[in-house]
Amino acid sequence: MKIRFGILFFLLFLGLKSQNIRGIVSDENGFAISNVLVININSEAKTYTDFFGNFNISAKTGDEIRFVKENYERSFTKINLDFYTPLSIILTPKPIEIAEVEIKFNPTGILKKDVKTLDVPEKIAALNAEARSWSKEKQTEVLPQNKIPKDFAPKDFNEGQVNLMNLAGALYQIVKKVSTPEPVTPNYADRQKFFRRLKEEIDLQYFKNYGLDDYDIDIFFAFVDERYDLVKKYHRKFNKIEIENQLKMALKEYMKTFKKV
Repeated sequence: MKIRFGILFFLLFLGLKSQNIRGIVSDENGFAISNVLVININSEAKTYTDFFGNFNISAKTGDEIRFVKENYERSFTKINLDFYTPLSIILTPKPIEIAEVEIKFNPTGILKKDVKTLDVPEKIAALNAEARSWSKEKQTEVLPQNKIPKDFAPKDFNEGQVNLMNLAGALYQIVKKVSTPEPVTPNYADRQKFFRRLKEEIDLQYFKNYGLDDYDIDIFFAFVDERYDLVKKYHRKFNKIEIENQLKMALKEYMKTFKKV
């Protein structure tokens, strides 16, 4: 019985005595976060995490430790008797505020109805179809050649000379072809980085107006990547305008393919 009381007294003594608490702060992906303010609310002791996310602060059992970093949600934890186990703190990024977007139509949230707003007007669609059909047809009429008789034509001072402009253009194309690297197949890390940047910089509200939630948007991005090699084209040169236009063009095809309601 005396031994039990002794152990209990020893544990209470450790709880009342301040100890150095160690730990590490990271994000949801496991990357260390430096320069996080670590505050002991009870004793007002303060410190900051180092480059590797590590911190060391004095605390005792029951003290509340708070973690503060700009653009991250605040986090806190209470100290228990286990001083020797390092704390592992995960900070969650704050949601990015999206600039207000003017919507020219009032979406209902029902995709079968809202998808009609993406349709091209019938007259324009008919003209486009007619133009494409005409461009594919072979010309049956022989166009007259507008040639000036050689005797009356002005003297060509470049006749028999090397066309320097054409030569320079040809050399430029050769150099460009050699110096421009072929698209490199992205690896897993490239894809993860690209999709994370995609969700940070692309206006997701446009797609949410058509009834897509966050889960649907992830599936939609994967659909567009599989169909049009989105990551392969832009993971090295991220062109926000081109990517956003391609996503909007693919939205109608995606909704018709999966028949979302």
